[in-house]
Amino acid sequence: MEMSELFDLREKVENRVNQYWTYWSVSIFAVCGWMFTESAEKLDGAMSIFIAAGLIVFLLLILAY
Repeated sequence: MEMSELFDLREKVENRVNQYWTYWSVSIFAVCGWMFTESAEKLDGAMSIFIAAGLIVFLLLILAY
């Protein structure tokens, strides 16, 4: 591998990590903000499982990208 290819690889990996943290942190802040507001209804057991499953699917989709 040439040095320029290594730099290109490094930039691609860095961009992917930055996108991951941007999307993941925004989604976590949004879900936490929604869950902890006073006007939101309280979650029952099934809804909590659906939210957790949705976040896991979201994480896997980001990692697969």
